[in-house]
Amino acid sequence: MQKKKLIIGIVLSIAGFLEVIVSLFADVVRARNFSIGPAQLVIFLAGFALFLLGLGIIKRSYPYRFLYSVSILLFISGMILLALNVYGQFVSLRNPKIYNGLMYQGRLRIPKKPEEIYPQLQVRPQETKEDFAYRLTQVAYEATVHYWNGVTNYTEFNHRIPIYENFLLWWQFPGPHEFCNPYKAIERGVSICSQVTKIIVNVWKQNGFRGDEVALDGHVIAEVIVGYDSRNDPVKWVLDGDFGVVFEHNLDFLQDNLKVVKQGYLDAGYPESSADHFSSFYGPEGNYVITTHGGCNGENFSYKLKWLIPLGLVFPLLLFTHIEIRRKRKHI
Repeated sequence: MQKKKLIIGIVLSIAGFLEVIVSLFADVVRARNFSIGPAQLVIFLAGFALFLLGLGIIKRSYPYRFLYSVSILLFISGMILLALNVYGQFVSLRNPKIYNGLMYQGRLRIPKKPEEIYPQLQVRPQETKEDFAYRLTQVAYEATVHYWNGVTNYTEFNHRIPIYENFLLWWQFPGPHEFCNPYKAIERGVSICSQVTKIIVNVWKQNGFRGDEVALDGHVIAEVIVGYDSRNDPVKWVLDGDFGVVFEHNLDFLQDNLKVVKQGYLDAGYPESSADHFSSFYGPEGNYVITTHGGCNGENFSYKLKWLIPLGLVFPLLLFTHIEIRRKRKHI
């Protein structure tokens, strides 16, 4: 009878624990804004109640040593995760092989080192938005190398987030992951058009300005507000960090004037065949603004959770140890 109660208690406590985890982390896993809605609150409270009920049954049916043994296992798991996190603090996401250069669109691309790039991500005193738009586009271009399509080894250049960098993102994304954090994206160094655009737009926003990631038919660019006209309508420019090109026009104008787009790529030194190909992306069909707020919030939250989870796993043994020390002192 006692063993049956123990099994029931373990099942209830595990089920309750899993319900609590699901209610708290479902938004992160699904890359949504973290929030506790009515359904999540019900699941959380039900899970917490089951967890307490299971612990109560275990406590009545089995000795104290069982919980102490479980806390030791949790402590070991927590220390392993903490060790991974600490190790990740001292290991760069950038593979030094990247400085050998990677070919893209007929150009050998060698990115600048992150420490050269980071100081350039803030708008300078007296610098206009227009000047910053040009400089930021060039900085993003020089900080990364387009190396994404056709890659099969996701670990060589850390397209897949290493487990020591963030075990939650490593678990959530078994394939390539695009960083919202521009510093992490620059540290890694390899990119695709949408990743470079994330760098530009998020740096632009961090400096207090407004901009969007825009998906074209086969390409992703940034459209940022550089000012306002006499009617107080926003003046928008298109920035293509993947190719290092700035258009002093908004997307509405460019999609109706593809010759202007082609000329922009020609002026940047690309051959006519490439300029023709790039300008074909800008047709009006299928263009839309990308909204990644939920995914970005989830990424930011995961970098907090990667420390909180190990600390939570370590805590039970510390609590048991504290209780045991106090108990022994009382018997002295």
